[in-house]
Amino acid sequence: MKLFALVALATLIVIALQAWVVYSDYRQQIAAKTTEARSVAQSAIGILTRFAKAVDDGKLTRPQAEHAAFEALRGMRFGDHADYVFVWRMADATTVVHANPAQEGQNQFRAIVDSRPKEVIAADRVKALRSQGGSALTLVMQKRGDSPDPLPKQNITMIFEPWGLVLGTGVWLDHVDEAFERGLLKSGLETLAAALLLILSSALIVRSVMRQLGGEPAGAVQVMKQAAAGDFTSGRSDKRVPGSLLAAFGDMSNSIRNMIVNVRNEAGSLRHDAGRLSESVQQVSAAAGHQSEATSSMAAAIEELTVSVNHISDAAIETEQLSEGVATLCRNSEGQVNSAASGMQRIAAAVGEASAQISGLEARTEQINVIAGAIKEIASQTNLLALNAAIEAARAGEQGRGFSVVADEVRKLAERTASATIEIEQMVHAVNAETKESTATMSRIRPIVEEGTSLTNQVAESLREIRSRADMTLERVREVAHATREQSSASTAIAQRVESIAQMVEETNASMEETARSAGDMRDMSVRLDTLVGAFKV
Repeated sequence: MKLFALVALATLIVIALQAWVVYSDYRQQIAAKTTEARSVAQSAIGILTRFAKAVDDGKLTRPQAEHAAFEALRGMRFGDHADYVFVWRMADATTVVHANPAQEGQNQFRAIVDSRPKEVIAADRVKALRSQGGSALTLVMQKRGDSPDPLPKQNITMIFEPWGLVLGTGVWLDHVDEAFERGLLKSGLETLAAALLLILSSALIVRSVMRQLGGEPAGAVQVMKQAAAGDFTSGRSDKRVPGSLLAAFGDMSNSIRNMIVNVRNEAGSLRHDAGRLSESVQQVSAAAGHQSEATSSMAAAIEELTVSVNHISDAAIETEQLSEGVATLCRNSEGQVNSAASGMQRIAAAVGEASAQISGLEARTEQINVIAGAIKEIASQTNLLALNAAIEAARAGEQGRGFSVVADEVRKLAERTASATIEIEQMVHAVNAETKESTATMSRIRPIVEEGTSLTNQVAESLREIRSRADMTLERVREVAHATREQSSASTAIAQRVESIAQMVEETNASMEETARSAGDMRDMSVRLDTLVGAFKV
């Protein structure tokens, strides 16, 4: 039934696809007809344009051009020669060109047979007229000479503004509708044939499946359920179709029955061997336990020895570090004392140089004092000369007034020079006194610095001796520390070996216990296996 339902679904899908194909073809044919009508309308507009140009050029009058253009348009036919061009005036909707001469001179809208109101038709026509390039409009009209019933027609209308005309053409859609109906009929027949073919194929497939199963699917499911429940007796039958699924399942059931019998026998043997293995493993596990206890005791003793050696090694290392610190301090102190001695020597040299420089400074101050005395004497004489010049200028009267002013300025300058010279003499005397005091101080400091330098050299020599002895002590302590480290490493290695032995013994003991548990589990598993195999019906 499921297969037949699938066939029905496939048939419905095919029907839907065929209907869609036919409808798409119908829409394409209508589009092609519309394109053809639009092309004819554009050609007719071209004819009107040429005659309008002839009127503009003065070659024809307006009535002559309209008559010639209308005659040309009346003769235009396309399609199956039933499609034509019509023209009516926009001012009064009067038809001026039509395939049926009886329609000419009548109102355009009166010739339309349509169930819609005339106002609606007029509004649609105006909308089509105002569309750029023309617009398609479907109307129901009487077809000339073919059918008494009105038929649908696709009209294309365009405006020719120079003459106030509306040009239109159209195509009848009855042929397209007939082709659509024929397509539907053809698709229906093809779909029916496909459905019959699918039904026949389904029947053949069902028959083939039944032969491959060897019976009804429900019967095969029942046999499978019994086998899943542990009953393999239902597979015994001589009525199975050779090569079918049920026949192959019967052969498999026979093989499984034989295998279950063999497994049942082997499970009994396994249970017996597992018991013997469990007893042997228990004996080996007891012996491994005694060995583990002895090894643990020896490992503890060696570990205590290792701890003692480590204490000695740590003490030796600490002594080595302290000795090394003493030697380092001696070296640092020796360097510092040497630096101090060098500094004292540089200080003594600097004191000598400073004393010599101060002596030179004292001589220079004496020279400055002599120069200041000379300047003072010159200023005194200049002051005297300026006074004499002022007296002479006073005697000269009005003519010597300018010279009197200059003499007065020279006198003032001489007085300022004398005053500055006195200040310089006072400063030189003060510098000279301080210089003498500094020279005396330097003389007292120099012996002290020389004595400090001598003492610093003695301290440096003592520190060098201490450093030499400290280096010898450090070397001996390093030898002791190295020996204790080697002894500690050896003790640690021995302890690690003993620990490894103890660990291996423990692992062996654990393995024996695990083996014993595995043997017990194997015995229990053999019992469960025997129970499980006993549940099958063979």
